[in-house]
Amino acid sequence: MADDRLRLNAGYIYAAIYNTALTGDPNREAKQPEDIVPSMAKPTGPPDLRTMKPEEQKNYMFNVFMGSGKRSMR
Repeated sequence: MADDRLRLNAGYIYAAIYNTALTGDPNREAKQPEDIVPSMAKPTGPPDLRTMKPEEQKNYMFNVFMGSGKRSMR
């Protein structure tokens, strides 16, 4: 994990240099720091509830609709 964090820090520098280079192709696709360390990439979009256990589904749905820290209105 520590090595991945160091690589991610290098990824930020790489992405900043690549994305702001004046001599680069103007139509290039922007790089992200996670391109260097795929294991550190955050999942995009909502999780697939079909792959979760029932307890995980319940916790996810509760956090979506009730929020964390909100009191329920019973």
